[in-house]
Amino acid sequence: MRSGGRLALSLLLVCMGGIGAAYAQQKPTEQDRAAIAQCLAKAKTTKAAPESCISAVQGPCLDKPEGQSTVGMRDCANREAAIWDEQLNKGYKAVLKEYGDADADGDSGKKLKGADLIRDAERAWLASREKKCRVAGLQMAGGSGAGVLIDDCYLYETAHQAIWLNSLVDTP
Repeated sequence: MRSGGRLALSLLLVCMGGIGAAYAQQKPTEQDRAAIAQCLAKAKTTKAAPESCISAVQGPCLDKPEGQSTVGMRDCANREAAIWDEQLNKGYKAVLKEYGDADADGDSGKKLKGADLIRDAERAWLASREKKCRVAGLQMAGGSGAGVLIDDCYLYETAHQAIWLNSLVDTP
């Protein structure tokens, strides 16, 4: 490769690395967390479905100019997904605390503790989410839109699981 070609390739890799590094650093803000928390609290008092809070961060984020690019769209989805993941972990811990010592019937009549059943269910859900979201990306396989579809899927699947887990113990 000629030196000009190497220079161009080097610059491209540096730029791509810079975008990836900036993208990876985007984390949810306290304002983002508050938007979800306020929405969930309002949903509870008005008896609205907590699912109505999905996209409380992503929607307004996408409306901003920086949310219009592929990287911006992915950032918006991932910022909200991170909050729902926090909610999921909170719900998972609460469910384990509440039902972990309960006796449960496993496959083939085998007796299990609730903690074993809860862990198995969560592991199965994680594997299912991974595959389901990869399938969602097939619609735009090979294009930059595939990542957007995958990230949106992760957001929605994680939010639904968090809502379900928290409903088992009625945590906010």
